[in-house]
Amino acid sequence: MSAPRGTATTALIERVCDAHRDRDPQGPVVTTVDGVWAFCAGFGASDHSWRVVEPVTRQRLEADLLTREADALGG
Repeated sequence: MSAPRGTATTALIERVCDAHRDRDPQGPVVTTVDGVWAFCAGFGASDHSWRVVEPVTRQRLEADLLTREADALGG
């Protein structure tokens, strides 16, 4: 399996962790899973539940998290 293209900050993310959905103050974990970039918002060290997503930028994922948090707060 080849290495994913780009760096952790510029590449397209193709897996998202559903086990750690809430943002952590330390920031997200961006790593490789099955040869593609993966994003865990909760900075989880283990017990991930990876979901395949349409390739998306890290910036878009983080913006979506902020929107979801604002919606949860009624804003």
